[in-house]
Amino acid sequence: MSRTLTTVRVEGLRGTLANLNKLDESLRGNATKKAARAGGKVLAAGVAATIYTGLTEQTGLLRTGLGVTVGKARNGNRITAYVVERQIATLGKSAKAKVALKSAARHAHIGGRIAPKFGPFYWRFLELGTGQRSTKAGANRGASPKTGNVGKAFASASGAAIDTFHTVLDDEINKEAASLPSTKGVA
Repeated sequence: MSRTLTTVRVEGLRGTLANLNKLDESLRGNATKKAARAGGKVLAAGVAATIYTGLTEQTGLLRTGLGVTVGKARNGNRITAYVVERQIATLGKSAKAKVALKSAARHAHIGGRIAPKFGPFYWRFLELGTGQRSTKAGANRGASPKTGNVGKAFASASGAAIDTFHTVLDDEINKEAASLPSTKGVA
């Protein structure tokens, strides 16, 4: 009885290793940033949808100023998406500028002028509330109860944000892998 020996020749290992290194660099950069930004946008949309819950919307600046910033850690091992409240330019013809300018003009008596950028910082007071306040003259201004709307929005949108992150990252990995050169027949 004779045995048939099977010979296997593996080709393309060098090319495959080179492709894996390229894919690793790409994933650490663009693909992960895109996925983090997409997940952050889902969180920002959740906050925008619920930020005025239980409140009277006066200017819309809280919703208008929401954005997403993606940052990379100094050591390069971590990419983080932040939902931020951005300043809105009051100069210009955009819809955001018109809303900001109208709001800034309404409150111009406080600063005496309209700033070129308007930052809706007051969401913190709505989110966290304030203690008893009084004017310099001693008049009672009362307290503001906390709403917790931003925290609730993050909690409710976190699952969808993670799913979006995974979906976009998978798509980016597939795109990057498809763009790499073939290693068939390369020794």
